[in-house]
Amino acid sequence: MNNYIARSLLGILTALVFISSAAGSVFPDNPGLRVPIGGMARIDKVFKDVGSRALKNSKNTIMLGQDISRNWLEAVKRGEIRVAFEREGEQIELGVKEDDNGQLEFYGFNRTRGLAIEESVVEKFIENFAVQFNGYRALRPGVSKEKDIGRQPDLQPHSKETCQFSCENPSDSKSLLNRKSLGDFLIEGTLWQAYNNAAPFEKEGHFLLVPDIKESQERRPQVLIKKDIADMVYLMRRSINLLLFFNSRHAGATVNHIHFQGVYLDKDMPLLRAGRGREFIYKSVEISRLLNYKIPGLCFESKNEADFTDAIWKAVELLQQEGKEKPFNLIFIEDKAYLFIRNIDHEVVEDFRTGVFASYEISGKIIVVDKNTYDAVTIGKLEKAFRETCLDYGQISRIFAGVFIDRGINRISNFRRTSTSN
Repeated sequence: MNNYIARSLLGILTALVFISSAAGSVFPDNPGLRVPIGGMARIDKVFKDVGSRALKNSKNTIMLGQDISRNWLEAVKRGEIRVAFEREGEQIELGVKEDDNGQLEFYGFNRTRGLAIEESVVEKFIENFAVQFNGYRALRPGVSKEKDIGRQPDLQPHSKETCQFSCENPSDSKSLLNRKSLGDFLIEGTLWQAYNNAAPFEKEGHFLLVPDIKESQERRPQVLIKKDIADMVYLMRRSINLLLFFNSRHAGATVNHIHFQGVYLDKDMPLLRAGRGREFIYKSVEISRLLNYKIPGLCFESKNEADFTDAIWKAVELLQQEGKEKPFNLIFIEDKAYLFIRNIDHEVVEDFRTGVFASYEISGKIIVVDKNTYDAVTIGKLEKAFRETCLDYGQISRIFAGVFIDRGINRISNFRRTSTSN
């Protein structure tokens, strides 16, 4: 069964589920998927019976039945994946376009001079980590400027005046209020919408996922609540070819407005191949340390969504304790969640001074905007950067030991550690 037929079949079955539901929500101005309140069980059955079989070979990013890759391509063709800014007195446009062979590529254009900007986008592998230099991203104001080593300034508090998404300012051309969504997902009463990133680092698809920006209660800072995690768990388990992540403040977040980010999932991502050694257990959730991976982190696994959500939230809630905050990266891939705790005093490190390592880098693809940094990258420098930016397993254990026991996550004692891998 080809991908087109598979997606069509899923759409028909999903529509039948919605029609048969006694309650529902309708968004007449957007053809995205409408998840009826109370209809979740029937949606689950559609995805288990159809999605897992008919769509498993699809190469597109599919989220709750919506083909985000197709929507991304259509947005590229309409010229919507672009951003304009002033640089040294000239108007510059950067974006993604389709070349003469139908392939997606980054581009730059000097609007003032009416000339195309030719920059390089090159990539190499250092062991199994991909390192990319994108000369177009380097053109953005201030991006390639070296930062001070160590902790960076706090993001401004979220407000109508400071929000970089211009969540209450439609007069700003870059406001999310003026962008067409790539997908709408109503999950237990919350509408999540996917918007293209103004400066994507993945040409095949890089988007922001935010709760309804038109709702005043969803205009909030980059701090998670439990429902955010529950919604993402639900979404991820009904999506394919998607890497979804949350960068906290001081862990890669540059905008202090609640958002996740999603990119097309490269099945060769090193994080997918990390082994796992069980450390903790909470109800049905196994919490493992990563084996044979250069970055210390925890992997959460469970077939029970409620238990899975609870365990992740207990960890996140601890890290977000007011006055004791610890920056972190939370990464969702398929039915697993990965948590990495950051060292706030090493937010920017010596060998990568033009940027902050965030979730994408931790997953195995390092994006740099300085050609000299790119040329000088070695496995030794990567290992040093990972050691400095992320807490080690001893530090992680000290954070969670005792607290997790008291809160219901019990350390497994006297067990023989075994490694599992995907």
